[in-house]
Amino acid sequence: MDGYDSLMTFLGTDKWVKTTEVHAPRIPKSHVEFLAPGISDHCLAIAWLSKESNPMQQLFFKLKRLKTSLKALNHNHYNNIFACVKQKKLELEEQHIRSLNFVDSFQKVLQLQNELYLLEEAKNMFLRQKAKIQWLNDGDKCTKLFHFVVSTKTNRDTIRVLIDGQRKRLESYEDMAVEVLRFYTNLIGTKNSEVKSCDPDTLKELLQYSLPLGSSNELVNKVTRDEIKDAIFSQGNDKAPGPDGYTLYFFKKTWPIIGDDVVAAITHLFRKSYMQCSSFNVTCITLVPKIPNPSKWVEACFTTARYSISFNGSLVGFFKGARGLKQGDPISLLLFVLSMNVLSSILNKAAIRGIFGFHTRYLGLTRQGEISGLKLNAHKCESFTVGISPRKIEEIKWITCFNHGCLPVRYLGVPLVSRILSEKDCVALIDNIRDRLHKWSRRHLSYAGRLELIKTVMQSSEKTATGARVSWNKLFLSKSEGCLGLKEIKSWNKSCILHLIRKILAGDGSLWIVWIKAYVIKNSNFWIMEDGINTSWSFRKLLSMRPQAASIFASGAQSIKDIWHLIRNKEDKVTWHKLIWFPLHVPKYSIITLIAFLGRLPTKYRLIRTRFNIDSNCVLCNDSMETRDYLFLHCTLANLIWSFVLNLNGICRGSCLWGTHISWACAS
Repeated sequence: MDGYDSLMTFLGTDKWVKTTEVHAPRIPKSHVEFLAPGISDHCLAIAWLSKESNPMQQLFFKLKRLKTSLKALNHNHYNNIFACVKQKKLELEEQHIRSLNFVDSFQKVLQLQNELYLLEEAKNMFLRQKAKIQWLNDGDKCTKLFHFVVSTKTNRDTIRVLIDGQRKRLESYEDMAVEVLRFYTNLIGTKNSEVKSCDPDTLKELLQYSLPLGSSNELVNKVTRDEIKDAIFSQGNDKAPGPDGYTLYFFKKTWPIIGDDVVAAITHLFRKSYMQCSSFNVTCITLVPKIPNPSKWVEACFTTARYSISFNGSLVGFFKGARGLKQGDPISLLLFVLSMNVLSSILNKAAIRGIFGFHTRYLGLTRQGEISGLKLNAHKCESFTVGISPRKIEEIKWITCFNHGCLPVRYLGVPLVSRILSEKDCVALIDNIRDRLHKWSRRHLSYAGRLELIKTVMQSSEKTATGARVSWNKLFLSKSEGCLGLKEIKSWNKSCILHLIRKILAGDGSLWIVWIKAYVIKNSNFWIMEDGINTSWSFRKLLSMRPQAASIFASGAQSIKDIWHLIRNKEDKVTWHKLIWFPLHVPKYSIITLIAFLGRLPTKYRLIRTRFNIDSNCVLCNDSMETRDYLFLHCTLANLIWSFVLNLNGICRGSCLWGTHISWACAS
């Protein structure tokens, strides 16, 4: 019985539960776990008269029982969320008409608006998790784009054909699922026979590092509640959930309710150094086709990991891992850094002994693989050679199994060269951007989506757009100065260069800065040194910025953002920006309103000035020329709408000019 005094299974009723609550002081170590209810009105329970409480199991059972209620909540309130949003919009439109006809109060309109807002938030959250688009703001309601991206992503990531180890073609879901499960069970579910244990003294000799006095005590300090909470809240809301379906967003929103249970479970893990409930250490391996004691709790995390394969949207299999953690686990980063420290020490010792060559046995990679199990993936590696005979190249290819790459090396589509980049070098990158823009056609992007696309990709356009309503220089002004607040790439790049100069002068930062000071600047004075024949174009750019750097550094600007605010083009702040950019604004209407405030709406008056052959009468009343001021203030229909809305709010105000009207709105 593993130390339990007795174990019994029974049918519990409300009366029995109340009885046990009364007599609980007589059996203080008793414990009961209620299982999920079945088809009857009773709930199966397992009771222990004497049992040490396991917080991890308690949290697991609570979350498991909660899933039944959450599924019912989702089915009752969010089933077919798109139809619910559409229906709620129709209800809101009908209620607007009833309220404007004084049949009902506006209070019902506000209630329906809140309900619609909650449904739209749920719908957008669902679509964001499906589309995984990171560059759109939370306020964008660009559902067309989401549907397009979700559909494209599903078609791209669906695996329709697999070739097994015997070169057989598998096309049915069942055959592919069996092959995938077999492959990954052999890959990470079995121990690697090539990995050998390493003597601790060998690691000490390699690392030659000892903890400073007092640091060892800090490593074994008790993990506090705030540290646990900070670790959870520092993670992204939309990170992919495990097989249980609970995201980090759920734990954050419900922290006042489940925070104590989560803290107790994690504290229990650190105290016992054993994960008694392995269900928390389960993860999914998603297949994406890439071709058209302080030490013991860590051990408990990577030795008890279990996996399921997410294959075409369904979970396949459930097996225990035998080769440590995989990419994506928070602890894997720390373990990888520790392993790379060992590799670095092995390479240093090989260099000191003069046996550092291209052969893998001299690089120390074989020894590294025996210790950690990490190996270079020959399918993802390329070797680049200069001044080596073809015979040596073939020998290297035979030893390493690496592909032989050709210079120049490209990173993110751009060649890594020491000279200044030319337009020819960037043709591949330009083609990729153009292809992406063609996929994101205008019908898929809302106003906010187009704005974010400009921010992300198109900020630095050199060419003047023919027929543009607002010039680029105007768009770069901040929102408080009367525009969109885009960042001009040229001024931002200058800010980054000036910040880099500051780091060079301070002598801190990256390895590149240390190299520049040691091999380029040497003993020269940066402020007066001349560029030589072999000076790179990038360092020449730094030298050309010296006059501007002196004045910027004198101002005390520290960060890139502070420097950018000093050098960017600025204008006086406008009084009306809060009429456009306010909390919960709709991006589409805000941008249209901004264009109206700037006097750039395509009214008939402006279209005729650009040589459109159309009539000039107002499209609403057909009485006078359609200008911005007439359309919004002096038109008969506009006057009726203004009078009706202002009267509903108890305001009496006559017709006035555009500037006077805006000044009144700002003052109000």
